[in-house]
Amino acid sequence: MSPFFMKSIIFISLFFLYGCLFFPSGKVSKYESHFPQNEYLGQGKIKVTYFGTSTLLFEDENDQVIIDGFFTRSSVGKVAFGKVSCDTLLVKEIVQKYSINKLKAIFVCHSHYDHSMDAPYLAKLTGATIYGSHSTLNVARGYGINENQLKEFSPNDMYSFGNFKVKVLESLHTPPFRFLGFTNDNHKEPNIEKPLKQPAKFQAFKEGGTFDFYFENQKIKWMVKASTNFIPNLLKNYSLDYYFLATATLGKMKPEFQEKYYQETVLSTRPSFVIPIHWDNFMKPLNKPFIPLSRLADNFNRGMNFLIEKSLKDSFKVVIIPHVSTIYLKEP
Repeated sequence: MSPFFMKSIIFISLFFLYGCLFFPSGKVSKYESHFPQNEYLGQGKIKVTYFGTSTLLFEDENDQVIIDGFFTRSSVGKVAFGKVSCDTLLVKEIVQKYSINKLKAIFVCHSHYDHSMDAPYLAKLTGATIYGSHSTLNVARGYGINENQLKEFSPNDMYSFGNFKVKVLESLHTPPFRFLGFTNDNHKEPNIEKPLKQPAKFQAFKEGGTFDFYFENQKIKWMVKASTNFIPNLLKNYSLDYYFLATATLGKMKPEFQEKYYQETVLSTRPSFVIPIHWDNFMKPLNKPFIPLSRLADNFNRGMNFLIEKSLKDSFKVVIIPHVSTIYLKEP
């Protein structure tokens, strides 16, 4: 084999690998007709601010509850080759900008860094209680959070904060993907058994169990599913108005998994609106429009097209939030 041919193969391989790692897996602009319109931005009862990944701030006149509270979107280089830690200046800025001043609870879906890392500092700033698994609470303990601000939950636990009612549901983490020997699977050691100090390698943030959250506030009912997986028949007795549905890697899944995921989530609960979450590249900063996960992790267009095709058949609306913004949930 000639040196030129060898160099060409190496160059093509590197270019392909670079594209998979860094190129987005689709174009959000293709779905502009599904961006929040005026009908979703009216004077609804519940205000929701989406900060990308699965971070959602829910608030009514009296109280606020947040899912995850992850804002520090470290670069791919820092995640791969360094250590990650909470950007305290950024979190403080967000707390001030979005008036997070009546926060009662931080519910953490699981303990990977893109869900749990900023929760301790957010609790420190606001005085809110962190509700999470044993592993999540060890992330908080490593940050020095007092035990009186920590609450370990279990599946089917229910909590009330004013008009908010929250139920914890057991779930499963998104199935791992593999590419050229690379995997995102760090479930072999599923728990964080002692306080985790930051900065830390991202692999130190073990899953520690995965959970979904069912909400009620007066007549409005919604679910937050932060991982693209399901437990069969778990949601068959739930009826929703809104579903905040994880779609990370959905576009890479086999058609059989896509169909089953849809049946066990959306079709079981029959929401009027489905809002995809955790589809964005969380290694890009918050101050720019969201872009999809890389080609390594997902096929954004395939996943969104699947949901939209289902929505036409089963009469619900898909709302794609393209950047940090606020929508309102209305009574049915």
